[in-house]
Amino acid sequence: MIKAAGDLEKPTRLKKIPSNKEEASKVIQRAWRRHIDVQVFKYYRDLINFRQRGDPSLMLRCINPNEAKLMDAAMGIHIKFRLAGERFPPNIYYKIFTHRPIQDLCANSPKDYTRVNTKRLAARSVHNKGEGQIKAKLPGKDCVGWYQRLENNGWRLVSDRLINHAFSDPVTWETSIKKTEFVHDKLKRRQDVEKKKKKRKIDWMQKMYKQGMLQAKVDDRETIDLIEGAAAGMFATVDSQGPEAIAEWEVDELLDWTTSLNFDEYLSGWRQLATSAPSEGPAEERLKLLTADPYELNFGNVYQKAENTTQPQPEICDFMQSNLVVIY
Repeated sequence: MIKAAGDLEKPTRLKKIPSNKEEASKVIQRAWRRHIDVQVFKYYRDLINFRQRGDPSLMLRCINPNEAKLMDAAMGIHIKFRLAGERFPPNIYYKIFTHRPIQDLCANSPKDYTRVNTKRLAARSVHNKGEGQIKAKLPGKDCVGWYQRLENNGWRLVSDRLINHAFSDPVTWETSIKKTEFVHDKLKRRQDVEKKKKKRKIDWMQKMYKQGMLQAKVDDRETIDLIEGAAAGMFATVDSQGPEAIAEWEVDELLDWTTSLNFDEYLSGWRQLATSAPSEGPAEERLKLLTADPYELNFGNVYQKAENTTQPQPEICDFMQSNLVVIY
């Protein structure tokens, strides 16, 4: 349902009065448990509430010292943190990304050269067309056994002391075994990226539509009905024919009519959330503490000690494990 910008009044709910002390105690217990769960979630959320701040090498040194030895500032990496898990409270996961170009050597020649049909025919069999020559047929395109990229770089637990192996965690296992088919055609890869962006934008708008968060910019009821009909028709077309049946300009135009939110700004903010600074930045900028930072007095000595040593200090690592707000 699409609402006008002024129709934001929430319906009043009648409060149900408990009939006896037992029901009253249950209401109090549910309210208390809800309050505790909200406070726990806010605590975990505030731990990773930073945007492109913090030295990734220092973070990784306290989380995974073995891989921190392999890190170099010229690698162009950054670390992202997210909340996930199968049960509450959530766990904090991290993943190492690179924003530098990567050359996948296997993707340049993805065929399985142990198969017979991948062999190229000799020039004598291809170009000679005499009457006594046997006409050779080129093998058809068979992608069986072709190379598939296995990133092996899933989301890993920040604190994995309670598990025997890293892959024992279901989130780490599912995100690490993901395979990606590499398309050799550069134009086709760009088209696939555009399709993914359009599908993500449609899914985002469809979710807002189902939750009643799409608000029309006009107050005219007739215009609102037209916009609502266009949105419902678009989502019905996507469900029946797929995202390819909708042009991207149609999605952008509907977003312009329905809401003041910008999907590109939302996506950019989401990518920067809980993300460290790039590794190639100057050390002065990566370790700089702002005067207005309320934790400056607490973190000053920690950073000063970390700059003067190459080994992870126990007090620094314990401090970061207990107060993850240092990774801002």
